[in-house]
Amino acid sequence: MLAQGQPIPCRRRAFEEAIAFATLANESVGESLSHALIHKLGFEAPQLQVPMQLPSGRFVRPDYFWPNVRVVGEFDGAHKYTKSMQVSGKEPSRVVYEEKLREDGIRSLGHRVCRWTWADLMNPERLARILSNAGVPRSSGVRRFGD
Repeated sequence: MLAQGQPIPCRRRAFEEAIAFATLANESVGESLSHALIHKLGFEAPQLQVPMQLPSGRFVRPDYFWPNVRVVGEFDGAHKYTKSMQVSGKEPSRVVYEEKLREDGIRSLGHRVCRWTWADLMNPERLARILSNAGVPRSSGVRRFGD
């Protein structure tokens, strides 16, 4: 992030880079922070909210997709499960079951699925391990914003 006392041109450049990086495709604060950390950790940029048709005919939009390595990434906030009745009108057990079926459908397309939570975002090394273990490649020669 920006340090106090940084010359104005440096702060302006960092601000402009951050604005250029921003996107409305992220659908939650957790997704936005995930996207920024994926970038900051030096991983290849994912595609966001890519529609996929499951064998059942249902369309889904995973949070992140790296098509060249067939990896889907999902940020899981607890809210979807702990506040399910308020969010979707469904019992938590139903939400978990539907999420399992959704993930099984994504895997049946030949994609790997990796998931992370707020705890992983608060410890970026954990997120880096999750992405590395799933096979998400690192970027080469790309300068990251804020550096």
